[in-house]
Amino acid sequence: MLTEVQQKSIKQDIIAIENSLEGNKIEVLNLHQKIYPKYLNLNNWNQSLIGVYENKYLYEVYEHDLPVLVFDLKLMKSKLEGYLLQLPRDSNPEIIVNNQMLNNQQLDVSIETIIDNINNIDSISRENIADIKFEIEQMKNIIEQYPKNQRWDKAKNIIYSLFDRGIDVAIAILPLIYKMK
Repeated sequence: MLTEVQQKSIKQDIIAIENSLEGNKIEVLNLHQKIYPKYLNLNNWNQSLIGVYENKYLYEVYEHDLPVLVFDLKLMKSKLEGYLLQLPRDSNPEIIVNNQMLNNQQLDVSIETIIDNINNIDSISRENIADIKFEIEQMKNIIEQYPKNQRWDKAKNIIYSLFDRGIDVAIAILPLIYKMK
């Protein structure tokens, strides 16, 4: 918590910075040299200041560069305003992103629905429909009788046979293949 004296001093420095930004290079440099060391004890004071390297101010390098001095003063002003408001000064805030996406889809299509879909395909003869129904029943038995890790080996030849009967049949049996997992 800042005392009234500290708050008054910081406000005066903020006003001095505002007033000096339009001044000449000597005024800006003098204020810079006054303000910079005054607040060295603040956390992250040196961070992002152009004229600072390894916590040492490089006056001799930047004293002739007015845009650098103005930039640093503007940054100091912002830092002082934040300090005055008691804003957090953590340079490495912990950011936690928790993104959970649960994608749970259920496909519950009965064998009867699949057979009805097959019956509605006009491009298949009645004889072929009977063969397809028989193969679908075989797949149903495989799903019911075998554990998941054995189903594919038992059903793959039937699936290949059904796929060979055309895209309409392949699409119709996809829910049945999904049930194998």
